[in-house]
Amino acid sequence: MTNFFKYDSLTGKISFGKWIDIISRHLSYYIVKNLKKYNLNRNEYKYLIQIYIREGFCQEDMVERLKVDKYEVAKSVKSLIEKGYIYKTKDEEDRRKYRLFLTDKAKEIKSDFIHILEQSSEVLTRNFSEKEKQLLLDFLFRMTENIYEETTKLKNQ
Repeated sequence: MTNFFKYDSLTGKISFGKWIDIISRHLSYYIVKNLKKYNLNRNEYKYLIQIYIREGFCQEDMVERLKVDKYEVAKSVKSLIEKGYIYKTKDEEDRRKYRLFLTDKAKEIKSDFIHILEQSSEVLTRNFSEKEKQLLLDFLFRMTENIYEETTKLKNQ
């Protein structure tokens, strides 16, 4: 790849956002295409992952963990319920909250789901050493925290 493509033509500087956006779009396409037989969209699979990790999650936990809007979570949770992948029950301690659980349908596809996610990570980090993978993960985590902090400030203005 030439330097022409590495730099943002508007500023003449490296555009991290441009490359993260390209990766995000192509990764979502890759995963959704591989999950097509399960009728899951690019938002729904993210929430299903979280419920696989910790069944009984409440919607508010997902908002915090994934750094997304409440509306986005609610919309995808509703769709996952309609598609028969999850169900929700009221939290026994806080009746305003709902806990999310997997249905048998979701449990049946878990191993295939995991395989697709593992493949996508392998594709993304092909030809990376273990040290490079760890560094990349550390950098991405810091970038996520940085942008989340700034967007939170904007939302609170």
